[in-house]
Amino acid sequence: MSTTKPKISPDAVLKYVQKVFLPLAALLGVLALWLMWTSIAQIIDSNRRSDLQAARDMAGQVVQQALSQQSKRMKDGLALPSVQTALESGDLKLAAKYLGAAWPQLQNATILPPDLSDAYAQLPKSGFGRLAVAEAALFENKTMHRVVRTPQGPQLGLASPARVGDRLIGIAY
Repeated sequence: MSTTKPKISPDAVLKYVQKVFLPLAALLGVLALWLMWTSIAQIIDSNRRSDLQAARDMAGQVVQQALSQQSKRMKDGLALPSVQTALESGDLKLAAKYLGAAWPQLQNATILPPDLSDAYAQLPKSGFGRLAVAEAALFENKTMHRVVRTPQGPQLGLASPARVGDRLIGIAY
């Protein structure tokens, strides 16, 4: 028995390397391209997501600012001397008329009695959303807002306690 090792020619080694490593190199190149594409896609998605969050936050701030302005307008309208005089005399319809006159583009101004009996009597015709915002203003003792459904479509409903001094006279809607 002979223990001689067979000689491997350099040409055989080169052919073997070409046979095995060339497809492996191509596969690694495709893998590198795929990884590059997924990282670019993640960067684009991250930028899109941060832009969307910024737009959402901006929209939220604009809506909050608009609601604050409308709440202030309701408070200022109820503090008008003409509205206060009408509330003090107990004339809720006149007070609502003065409130509506002082508020351009207001679609409906109503001052309901604090027991909300008129609003309950008109259900379901008057709408449950309107009554809900009035009840919320009465319960929270501050100006409240809700989106309510009306025959014209969804609208902002704003309600606030109507007071003369510390005495509750009604709920302005």
